[in-house]
Amino acid sequence: MTSEPAPPQVDPLFTEEFRDQPANVIARLRREDPIHWVPEGGIWVATRYDDVRALFSEPRATPDRRAWEHYRPAPEGSFMRWMSENGFFSAPPDQHARLRRLVSAALTPRAVARMED
Repeated sequence: MTSEPAPPQVDPLFTEEFRDQPANVIARLRREDPIHWVPEGGIWVATRYDDVRALFSEPRATPDRRAWEHYRPAPEGSFMRWMSENGFFSAPPDQHARLRRLVSAALTPRAVARMED
């Protein structure tokens, strides 16, 4: 007697449910898997406020993939390569803070409400 192999698991962040109702998926991750590994992206996603705060104050943690032990650069000339070298999360702290201030101004509840139409 042989059993059929289990179907491959689809990461919750790559499902139709996440596309349609991201808050529901994030809430479930926050309850069941608050520090979630995303193999497709080679990243960890922290979903709880206290965990994110702890990571931001941890000197050994960095969002810059180039500092990671198993980093492999994306192909030269690709968008992912540009993002890893110039993106929001790989910016030095002072530049990241400046960019964050610019972006957060566009994401206030009032600004988002204006975009709904």
